[in-house]
Amino acid sequence: HTGTISINAGTLALDGSGSLPSSAIIAVGTGATFDTGPGFTLNSAKILRGTGTVTNNFTAASGSFIKPADDGVIGTLTFTNNLTESGGAKNNFDITSPAVADQIVVGGTLDISAGVDPVNVSFVGSPTVGTYQLFKYGTLVGDTNNLSYSGLGYLTNNTATKTIDLVLTVERSPTNLVWLGDSVLNNWDFNSSFNWTNNGSGATFKFLTGDSVTFNNQGSVSPAVNLVGDLQPNGITVNASVDYTFGGDARIMGTTGLTKTNSGRLTILIETNEYTGVTTLAGGTLSVSNLANIASASPIGAPQAGNASIVFNGGTLEYLGANNKNINRGATLQSGGGTVSVFDPAVALTFSGLVTGSGVLTKTGNGQLNLNVPNDYSGGTVVTAGSVRAGQPSSINLSALGTNTLTLNGGVSPAAFVFGADAQVLTNTLSIVGNNNYITNGGNDTVDKITGSGTVYLEGVSGNTFTMEADVSGFSGTMVADTIGFMRFHPSTGSSNAIFDLGNNSAVMNNRNGNQTINVGALKGGASTQVRGASSADNPTTYLIGGKNLDTTFDGTITEVSTPRRAHIVKVGTATLTLTGTSTYGGSTTVSNGVLALSGTGSFDNSTNISIVSPGKLDVSARGDTTLNLGAGSAPQILRGNGTLLGSLNVGANGTVAPGFSIGTLTATNAVTLGGNSVMEINRSGFVADKLVATNIAFGGTLTIKNIGATLQVGDTFDLFDGSLGGTFATVNGGYFTWNTNNLAVDGTVSVSGILPPPTLSVTATPTDITLTSTGGLPGGALSIVTSTDVTLSLDAWTVVLNDVFDGSGNYTSAPIAIDPNTPRRFYAIRAF
Repeated sequence: HTGTISINAGTLALDGSGSLPSSAIIAVGTGATFDTGPGFTLNSAKILRGTGTVTNNFTAASGSFIKPADDGVIGTLTFTNNLTESGGAKNNFDITSPAVADQIVVGGTLDISAGVDPVNVSFVGSPTVGTYQLFKYGTLVGDTNNLSYSGLGYLTNNTATKTIDLVLTVERSPTNLVWLGDSVLNNWDFNSSFNWTNNGSGATFKFLTGDSVTFNNQGSVSPAVNLVGDLQPNGITVNASVDYTFGGDARIMGTTGLTKTNSGRLTILIETNEYTGVTTLAGGTLSVSNLANIASASPIGAPQAGNASIVFNGGTLEYLGANNKNINRGATLQSGGGTVSVFDPAVALTFSGLVTGSGVLTKTGNGQLNLNVPNDYSGGTVVTAGSVRAGQPSSINLSALGTNTLTLNGGVSPAAFVFGADAQVLTNTLSIVGNNNYITNGGNDTVDKITGSGTVYLEGVSGNTFTMEADVSGFSGTMVADTIGFMRFHPSTGSSNAIFDLGNNSAVMNNRNGNQTINVGALKGGASTQVRGASSADNPTTYLIGGKNLDTTFDGTITEVSTPRRAHIVKVGTATLTLTGTSTYGGSTTVSNGVLALSGTGSFDNSTNISIVSPGKLDVSARGDTTLNLGAGSAPQILRGNGTLLGSLNVGANGTVAPGFSIGTLTATNAVTLGGNSVMEINRSGFVADKLVATNIAFGGTLTIKNIGATLQVGDTFDLFDGSLGGTFATVNGGYFTWNTNNLAVDGTVSVSGILPPPTLSVTATPTDITLTSTGGLPGGALSIVTSTDVTLSLDAWTVVLNDVFDGSGNYTSAPIAIDPNTPRRFYAIRAF
């Protein structure tokens, strides 16, 4: 039988072999008897109920139910002999008042010693304060420690009355309370102090278990709220613009949560709170001096879940502890975001749990916040004070800072990001906003995209490398290599709007693989700093410096690791870049705009090609000798262009001056002393020529005149030099012309005095190709092989096939030139220069 057995009158008796093991419910009515014979066991999930009598011995197995009367009905169930509960047997009582309550009466022995038997109490109507006799016994084996009860009041064994009683000390159901306090003790206690009101009713109340409590501007905040004993509210809300402090010898217990709203500060001094609900920070600041792992007591409870235990939606969690703290809790950032403040600059707070949600994480306070695990919050990270450290392993693309931008916005207080290990890559966009920001390397670390207009200082040991890997063109602020060793571009192309300051130590700006052009909006650096070419591959690098149009001074040097890793410098922008160091790079130097100035002993004596492009200026007036010494050392140097040299020019044996980039004028504001080679291009069309202009020009070395136009005629005159002129050239190379140089020191002109025989040309042909041979050329002289299908065109209009030179005897033989039978008739010639 598996249904209900109802004993409504008389006796139902079990003999020696009788049993009811599967009946779901046995109901014994008033005046009726259930005789268990040799003894009966109520199996798990089975129910004994009613207001009648059970005779002989009765055992309630674990999981079974004993219910006096029935659910919601008051009555007494009597056992004339012994009742044994095996541990886990459930006793359900309904109560209304001490005189109206369910009761289990045991005439013999009540044995509850085998384990812990739950006692469940339901209130029929509103309970009243008093003592409720739940069990009445003849003899008791065990005590109330063998009974579990979690409702209002407590259980006690009254040996005088031989009853187990429920003592209720409450006088109402849970309600919503608002803190008033008394400005004297300010006790928050259980059922004692009338320090609360209820929804503006005017009456005062005591706190009872299950009440929901609110602290607002109405309540007393002085002295601090003194919590007494174990308190179990249903919810705690602190919604005040004034500051509250919770202290005392107490614990907040139960499943309650805590919600902080409004602009005030809540300081919790109690470190033993065990509430398991969520702490929600939706406004103001919650200050604590300790935090703990999941399920461990702390000022903000002992929640069982990680990222759900702290929810931010506009509020601040302030950690005031004096010791480092690592907790496995995380947090959820709702749309209002959240702020974590670590007060002590020597303290680090570490979140080793997941931080998730759509909000922004803001770091304040001078201490450090460590994020140790991959996080997926999407609102970004803002550091306004102190530091955020990525505590993930080395050689990893960082994911600890969520999926959006990391913003450094240090002002009065510095703001920093700290790499936690070597070879980490910050894949979040890095935005530099304030002017007091720092990045600290954990080795050789990398950032991707950089934006913003603030200032950031790079920290690390001398061997550390800070690498910019992706787009930094949107960065218009200042990057300072403070204690870092290397500021590297790989493969970032820099920013034409940013200031790159190598600081006052020994930092090096470089790139990894070369074959790239890097924009440096403005360059600064101390005497021990360097700008270098590529560090790891044999390829050249070009630095475009000055796009920010800001006057700066670089006291360091520009160098390169080796000849294949040339560094080329291009001055751009309208401002002045001043170099004071002795640079050794062998690449080119181009002043395309603004001013490139050399000051003190500043020099670039190994730069092979120096170009001044109008309106650019090369200023050497602040050097000790106010002079550009060109080709004075062992390295050949060429100065060309149509800009201006501010100062004097001294051309040494390895120097070449070549005004213009075709035909153009190069101007020096002071004296020029020519040695080495002066290369002047001329063109009979318009009788234009390169020109060198200076206050004084002293001729010397070699004058090379190159005709780049139509064939010259005797008497053609060209103006090459302007200024106070003197001296003579040791050699004049005039191509296939002789020159009258008598007027050079008079008015700077030269004229054609004769025409030399042109080189001869012969052709050797085979069925498949032709070979051109020329004799009588200038030893080492330049030539071009040209071709055209129209023999009537000027040679200037023919297509150049190859540029080459005559050998030391003035002879030349071309490589075979293939004959294509599918092309029209074609003519070839050799032009000698």
